[in-house]
Amino acid sequence: MRKLANLLFILFLNVFLINSQNETDALRYSRNFHGGTARYMSMGGSFGALGGEQSAIGFNPAGLGVFRRSEITLTPTLYVETVDAEYLSKKANDIKYNFNFNNIGFVGSFGSVTNSSGWENIGFAITYNRINNFSSNKLIKGVNNSNSLLDLYMYNSDGTHPNNLGDPQFLAFDTWLIDTIQDSDYTYTNELYGKYGETQRKTISTNGKVGESNFAFGGRYEKKVYVGFSIGIRNVKYEEKTIYSEVDEDDKVDFKSFEYEESLKTTGIGFNFKFGILFQPFDMIRIGGSIHTPTFYNLSDEFYSTMNSYFDTPDDDGKTDYLAESNTLNYDYNLTSPLKATGSLAIIIKKFGLISLDYEYIDYSTSRLRSNDYSFETENENIKSLYGIAHNLRAGAELNFGPIILRGGYSYYSSPYKTENITDQGVIQSYSGGVGMRTSAFFIDIALIYSTSNDEYLLYELENSSQIATLNNVQSKVLVTMGIKF
Repeated sequence: MRKLANLLFILFLNVFLINSQNETDALRYSRNFHGGTARYMSMGGSFGALGGEQSAIGFNPAGLGVFRRSEITLTPTLYVETVDAEYLSKKANDIKYNFNFNNIGFVGSFGSVTNSSGWENIGFAITYNRINNFSSNKLIKGVNNSNSLLDLYMYNSDGTHPNNLGDPQFLAFDTWLIDTIQDSDYTYTNELYGKYGETQRKTISTNGKVGESNFAFGGRYEKKVYVGFSIGIRNVKYEEKTIYSEVDEDDKVDFKSFEYEESLKTTGIGFNFKFGILFQPFDMIRIGGSIHTPTFYNLSDEFYSTMNSYFDTPDDDGKTDYLAESNTLNYDYNLTSPLKATGSLAIIIKKFGLISLDYEYIDYSTSRLRSNDYSFETENENIKSLYGIAHNLRAGAELNFGPIILRGGYSYYSSPYKTENITDQGVIQSYSGGVGMRTSAFFIDIALIYSTSNDEYLLYELENSSQIATLNNVQSKVLVTMGIKF
C-alpha cells in the first residue's frame, strides 16, 4: 500500500528518544578509569597511599599534605585504539588515533598554619584529569544466511497502523523496506524475508571524554595523619555515529541495499565530593582510604536518524532509491553514579624506591536515571538486575637511581556485570611503564600504557536469534608530563 501521512511521527520519535537513555548510558558515564600525569599512569594509578602526586588528588585528596613545594604540570597524550571484531565467522578491524591533554594542574603548598598548631604542609590544588576517553572506531561485517534487521522491523510493526509506527520502523516503511501485506490486518513483510544471504556491515565511530576538575584542600597533622577534601566537577562530551547497512550482493531479490544511520550527541556536567585520609605509623608505611560520593550529572541528548533504500526495479515515477529522515530531537535527564570506597597501602624504602597498592569498591547496580517527565522505572530495574559490584585493583613500583627514575604498574578493572549475566565481558587490564628525570626545579616523565579488554556488541535481537559480534580492544597511550617546582 502507499505510504500514509506521518501525522503522529514526531510524537513517536519523542517516545523513542526518551527510552533511548538506558542502562548502557548509565554505565558509560559511571565507569571511570585512572587518568593524569605520566608518573601516575606509569605506576598503574596506584597512588592512594603515597600522595605527593597531582593526579592522586582525584583519588585520595589527603595526598595533598605530602607536597612540600608548589608545582605546575602539563601532560600531552597520544591515544591509539585498535578493535578486532568477529561476526558470523567474518573478521574485521579498525583503528582510531586521538591527541589530548590527560592532565593540567597546579598545587600550592604553604607550610605550617602556626608553629604550635601541629598542622603543616597545608596546600590546595586545582587539577584536571581525563578519566575516560571515548575515541574509537569499530567495524563489524559478515554474511547472514538466517535473518535480517528488516525482520525485526517487520515483527515490531505487525498489528500496527503505519501512521502509528515509531522510529526506526516508520523510516523502514517510508523507504519501502517493509510494507503491509495486501488485505491483511496490518501484517508486514520485506523483500529479504526467507531469501537471506545479504552482507551486513556496521561502523560505530565515537568521540569524546569525561574530564574531571578537582578543587582540593589538605594538610598533615602531627607528622602522622594526612587529611584532605575535594570538590570534583566533571565535564561530559560523547558523540556516536553508527551506520548499518545490508547489501544483496548476489542479486537474489529486487532489493539492492539499505543504510540506516544514527547520530547521538551527549553533553553535560556533574559534581561530586571526595574525603580522604592517610596514616603513617612508620616512616616506611602509609595507609590510606577515601570515600567518593556519587556524581550527580545533568545530561542532554541530541539525536537524529536517516534511512536510505535502493532497489533494482524503478517505481511508477522512475525512482529506485528512497530517503527518510527523523527530526533532530533533544532530551534532558539526570544520572546519579555509584558511590566509591577506596583503600591503599604503600611501602617506601627511603629514597631508593617504593611499592603501592590501591583497591576500589563500586556497586554499579546503584546507578539511577531520572527526569521530570519520565520515570525510567524499567531502565533502573535493568540497571539493578544487570550490573553488580566491581573490585578494581592497581599496583605500582618505582626505583630511584637519581636523577633517573624507573617505574612500572598494573591495573585490573573487574567486570561491572553480575557474574550470572556475563562472566568476563568488560574486564580491562592495563600494563604500564615509564621513566622520569627530576631536578630541584624541573621534572619530565614519560609513560607507556597498554590496555586490553573483550566485549560483545549486539547488532539486533530476534525472538530466537541474537546477532552478536565479539570485540577485542587494545588501547595504547604515550604520555609526557612536564612540570616545574617552586
